Amino acid sequence: MSTHTAPTSKNSPDKTSELMPLIRWIWRSYLRTSLIPLLFVEVALIAIYFASNTFSTHENITTAKKMAEQQLTELTSIEAKSIDHQLAGISQTTTLLAIETARVMNNPHPTILDDPRRFKYSPDGVYYTDEDHGGGAVFYSSVKTIGEKEREKALKSAGLDPILMGITHAYPLIAQAYYNTHDSLNRIYPYFDVISQYEAKMDIPTFNFYYEADAAHNPEKKAVWTDVYFDPAGQGWMASCIAPVYHDSFLEGVVGVDVTVGTIVHDVLNLDIPWNGYGLLISREGAVIAMPKAGEADWLTNSTLEAFNFFNQPNNQTLAEAIHQRAYGLDFATLEKPNMIAWSSIPETDWKLLIVVPEANIFAAIYALSDRLTTIAWLMIVGMLFFYLIFFSVLYRRARHMSHFVSEPLIEIDAMIASIGQGHFEQPQPDIPVTELHATAAGIVSMGRQLHQANVVIEQSKDEIQNEKNRLQSVFNISPDAFIFIDQSSRVMLVNPAFLKLTGHREHEWLGLSSEGFWNKFTQHCLDRAPVLQMARKFCIELQRPKHLILTCEICKISSSHHVDAVSLNQGMLICMRDITHEEALNEMKNEFVSLAAHELGTPLASIIGFTELLMDEGIPEAMQKDSMRIISKQAGRLQQIISDLIDLNRIDARSGKDFHIASHSIEEVITHAIVEFKTPPERDPIQLQPVTNTQVIIDANKFKQVLHIILSNAYTYSKSGDICIDSYAIDAHTFAVRIIDHGMGIEQEDLPQIFDRFWRADKSGKVPGTGLGLCIARETMRLMHGDIVVHSQYGEGTEVILTLPIFNEHNPVNVLQISMMDSSHDSQLNTPSQSTN
Repeated sequence: MSTHTAPTSKNSPDKTSELMPLIRWIWRSYLRTSLIPLLFVEVALIAIYFASNTFSTHENITTAKKMAEQQLTELTSIEAKSIDHQLAGISQTTTLLAIETARVMNNPHPTILDDPRRFKYSPDGVYYTDEDHGGGAVFYSSVKTIGEKEREKALKSAGLDPILMGITHAYPLIAQAYYNTHDSLNRIYPYFDVISQYEAKMDIPTFNFYYEADAAHNPEKKAVWTDVYFDPAGQGWMASCIAPVYHDSFLEGVVGVDVTVGTIVHDVLNLDIPWNGYGLLISREGAVIAMPKAGEADWLTNSTLEAFNFFNQPNNQTLAEAIHQRAYGLDFATLEKPNMIAWSSIPETDWKLLIVVPEANIFAAIYALSDRLTTIAWLMIVGMLFFYLIFFSVLYRRARHMSHFVSEPLIEIDAMIASIGQGHFEQPQPDIPVTELHATAAGIVSMGRQLHQANVVIEQSKDEIQNEKNRLQSVFNISPDAFIFIDQSSRVMLVNPAFLKLTGHREHEWLGLSSEGFWNKFTQHCLDRAPVLQMARKFCIELQRPKHLILTCEICKISSSHHVDAVSLNQGMLICMRDITHEEALNEMKNEFVSLAAHELGTPLASIIGFTELLMDEGIPEAMQKDSMRIISKQAGRLQQIISDLIDLNRIDARSGKDFHIASHSIEEVITHAIVEFKTPPERDPIQLQPVTNTQVIIDANKFKQVLHIILSNAYTYSKSGDICIDSYAIDAHTFAVRIIDHGMGIEQEDLPQIFDRFWRADKSGKVPGTGLGLCIARETMRLMHGDIVVHSQYGEGTEVILTLPIFNEHNPVNVLQISMMDSSHDSQLNTPSQSTN
């Protein structure tokens, strides 16, 4: 780290004694500006914290008490209403049961009767049911003699089974539903063994679940609830909702539903009460219906649960009177410890639901929070002491770090300048918080970027020059034409692969040669140096080796302004050589064909014109007129044949078989028809046809007959005597052959490879008429039908022509349907196959 000191003025007093190290200056600044104010603020905050804790604890207790009172009141009211709604629904159902029972039992014509076979008499005179048929059970007490009228009444009570079953299934609280009569008839659902549960002489009207519904106890004749009792049917402690059934003003009986108190007790004991509270359920007389273990510890200090009556507690008489007199409310009572008690009435049965919560539980969380906050405050004081010990150490380290932080940017700027000097122009902008140093660093970064841009421009120029050279080299390499580049110093700088292929030399043999040396070396391959010596802008030259070629040479001078200009601007020249050997051969062949066609067309035309003029002379004899007309007709047919051959060949080239009608044909029929249609020359024996196997082949019948006519015409033309024979045979399962044999002049062996070339003729003398297109047309036609033509010949002995055809069968790879779908929009079938000569 370097030390920088500010220069002092010449006239200023010497202040060296006031200088101090950077770390000491930073440390003093921290103490004055940060540490002392921070300590004062923290002490004040701790004092405020203690005061706030005390105040908030008191307010929280008050608020929590109000919230607990409201919550307990609401909870008891909600739970009491919930129980009351269930019991009210049962009361309404009981009223409905009473109405339906009166209707059924007072109906003189019942629609439902019980099965008398399931009724029996006990030894004690009880009339009862002994089997379950899905309905209710019947018990007719022997307190009264059971006669015919009573039995009919028992059977008639079966009409109550549907509503008894429906009520029991609809309400989970209802354990059983029943109908009791004044003469001790009991019909109850669900079914159970009544004879084992009831006393034989049970007098039903003496039980509270009957008499509490009579006129004395229930003058309003509505559904009423009994207090809890022990069920004689074995269901344990229960409460019943009962309703009277009158016939006129006579109490015929009482209907009722039994609600198991255990179900309601279970609900009360399992109430989700906050602050570990519990619920109590007491009857209208003060008996305890439901009390958990926690309640027994609070209330049953000197009594048992069976003997305990809530309204007779001397220690809490004020609370007991308030609960007994008021439907709902909230009060405080001291049991083992202070408790908050909220209660609410259940109007349907006048039961009381109580919720008891210890006060300590309500405020426990608040006191615990207050204790924790106090503990936290002392821990904060202790922690603050440790904090300042650590903080002093960290602060000192931070002061040392800050002294380095101020000097390090200068070192970083020095490193940036050195890196730019080494060619690393792109430098990141350093994050320096000091404004002046940040501006200096930004200027250096900007300078580096400008240097980088200048360097990029230079590199791009180099790359563009190299890319241009590569593109030019690629064009030269892939071009089929030969290129030679000679620079402004007249030295060969570039030859492409096409030129090396023309000359057969390697690249190093040409590069570096002078312009004169290049032409001297190149003309060693030429037949004539004259075109090169003239040095025209464009000329033709004929190579002799490594093979005979005809080339066109074009010389283009390259100038600095991209166009041919004065010598002073010359940058070199580009020589382009193109192989036109094939084009020249085609031109020569075309010229030969034109000449031959003109000759062939001119001969018959001359004859036609001459004899026509002769016929126009009126003095010619009649016999000579007929001979002249015969000659005219013959020459016109010959002219027509030449034109037809040219048209056929042109059609084959243009259509490539798209107008063929390829299908399956019998070869026997096709050959037979072809021979019949062929016109055998006069004074010649007819064609000898060997027996033909009746085979289906895939051909265009008319086109194949045209090929046969061409072969037969050539056979008769070039064989002046002897038989012309046709036979056929299958080569294999897929190929069939038709062979035509003549005994004519034959073809020389060196001429056989050329016989299918266009315009080639076997007769070089020109005495035999023809255009040299017949065999060419025949071979192209056969190949378009997926066949071929092969010729074997011995000069002076004769010729054998074999035509191969695809056989039609399911194993043949030729797709007949695909072939037959060729475009046949232009119907070009020849109804009369032409006879051309070769």
